[in-house]
Amino acid sequence: MPIIQHTGTAFASGGGDLNWENPSTLQVWLDPRNWSSLTQSSDAAFGAGSQSSGNWRIMNGDAQYVAGTNDQGVEPAVSNTNMATITYGNDVPGMRNVTNYTFQFWIYVGTQTHGSWGYIGGSSNFWGNRTAGIFIQSNGTDWGFHTSSDGALDNDMPANGWHNVCGVRNISAPNCRMLFVDGSVVRVDNNGDNDSSHILDYSGGLSVLCHSNSNATGTGYTVGQTGFKFGHCLFYSSALSEAQVLSNYNMSKSVYGL
Repeated sequence: MPIIQHTGTAFASGGGDLNWENPSTLQVWLDPRNWSSLTQSSDAAFGAGSQSSGNWRIMNGDAQYVAGTNDQGVEPAVSNTNMATITYGNDVPGMRNVTNYTFQFWIYVGTQTHGSWGYIGGSSNFWGNRTAGIFIQSNGTDWGFHTSSDGALDNDMPANGWHNVCGVRNISAPNCRMLFVDGSVVRVDNNGDNDSSHILDYSGGLSVLCHSNSNATGTGYTVGQTGFKFGHCLFYSSALSEAQVLSNYNMSKSVYGL
């Protein structure tokens, strides 16, 4: 199986050639170009301009870059399998004990009939009080955003292809939870307003396409998202505005052929 190599790119503080919104609260940027090897257990430093430092580790199997993305999209190296990534050995203190936060991910949807629940990304200790994530519902046809074990926003899985999915938690907003797809709001509610169980204070780090009870050992590690791929992923310790979510989408969508 070939090892895909990448020499890396220099980025200026705050995102460099990708000028993400609100860089002062961008705790972690997953920039796939930072991997020099895509074999299992390979590490990539957080994207330049991240407020936190650490590494993303490839879990569960070897990966490869998605053709046509200039090393900005990652998929399993073998079709009909799955792979994932986690902030291995780092629980990202800047994303702990925060009332407002944003997850914004580029995800390739491979099927609208997933068959069961699945994990897209967020806090890796996935479902419970003071955790949060974007996920696939147990019906396998919807995806959504949850901010504790107490209910979730969900919406139909979009058509196969690259999509930008984003969950925003803003405790002071009339609608304190918002789900965006491709830069547009698709669902809102006020679940968890002023509820401490919805404050993000997880254990286990951050992850994409998997969840785990431990960022150091992979204990409880689970993945089941065959057919899904990921690109740039952003983790903010603030609630982005609708305009900022749209700006991030518009700034990066050409990478994914949109």
